[in-house]
Amino acid sequence: LKIHINMHTKEKQYVCKVCHKSFTQKGNLNMHYRIHTGEKPYKCDICNKAFRQSSHMQSHKLSHLKEQLFFS
Repeated sequence: LKIHINMHTKEKQYVCKVCHKSFTQKGNLNMHYRIHTGEKPYKCDICNKAFRQSSHMQSHKLSHLKEQLFFS
């Protein structure tokens, strides 16, 4: 409940130790740290391009699908 309340009050209690950007949710901070570490744990199984977020990989994979539809 506290996390939900923080979202509405815009209280950003999670702060990046590297660049001091702040976040309302710990998960968003953890995802942000990947910018600093260079970690890209999500790989496209078609071309092996790597991404920091799974949603970015999913969007990328759609480009392969559109390509296949266009050329078929």
